[in-house]
Amino acid sequence: KNHRSWTASKTLQKALQQSPKIRLALWDVAGNQATKTLKLTKPAKVYQPSKTGKSAKVMWTLMTTDLPEMLNRQPYAVTTRFLETSGISFKNLKDNNFNYLNASSKAYNPATRTLTISGKVTNPKSKLTILKSPNQNVAENQVHIGKSGQFSYQMPLDPTGQRGIGYILKTPKKGKFTTAKGTLEVFTDMTPPTLTLTNPNLGSQTTSDQSQLTTAAASFTVQGTVNDNVDGYRLYINGNNVFHEQNDAGFVNHGNPQASANPYGGHAFSETYSLLPGQNHFTVTAVDLVGNTVTKTFTVTRQS
Repeated sequence: KNHRSWTASKTLQKALQQSPKIRLALWDVAGNQATKTLKLTKPAKVYQPSKTGKSAKVMWTLMTTDLPEMLNRQPYAVTTRFLETSGISFKNLKDNNFNYLNASSKAYNPATRTLTISGKVTNPKSKLTILKSPNQNVAENQVHIGKSGQFSYQMPLDPTGQRGIGYILKTPKKGKFTTAKGTLEVFTDMTPPTLTLTNPNLGSQTTSDQSQLTTAAASFTVQGTVNDNVDGYRLYINGNNVFHEQNDAGFVNHGNPQASANPYGGHAFSETYSLLPGQNHFTVTAVDLVGNTVTKTFTVTRQS
């Protein structure tokens, strides 16, 4: 069972006698909200506090056999996904979510080291602030919104790193502005992993190359080294994940931001495979956390 306890004043206890309902509300750091109204199954009773005075309180305990469903979140669901902010949509970026940008990203330009945050607001008369700097009121944080609600904003961002980009949306409603806040959590990595095969030695082979080898042996050993500027990469041989470096260090070297975020050396691998008579195809692929990929392919022909 899950126990949720809180203190209730005598005045609140009396109010619960008249309307035995409690409304719960949860907020996250981005301003997303989930609410749930609970109805007490038993009539509320007024308990006299053991102490007297203005600060006297008693403890009420509500026991449940399950957590209530909050909006679209199922009980016990562990998730890093949040609701999108109403009234705004983003292009090439996920709202209130993680965004992993690699070398093929349409939102990031490594030449200018800028992230393009573009999209559309439902009401063109809205006011949008994207926090390039901490002070939300400065001019550089204010976003121009076109007549149709379209907007585009340039945010400086390192080619390898992590940044939570906050925004504030103010939407006019009945002569007033309602405020919503959100966050774009962005991870950038424009550098693909390095993959070197020493057996077979393919030299500077690109993905489109296909090397041919011939042997009379019944097995073949694939050897080489793999590394990346950010730890957490994976190595696959013919679709099998033969190595995974844990992501312990993150995307930023806090001791030296100009240095590689990966404090570990490259990984040397050696995998032996039985060969069937005839052609045996091999695909060796290294993939980093954001999806940058490098691939080596070759065929080993076993002679009978």
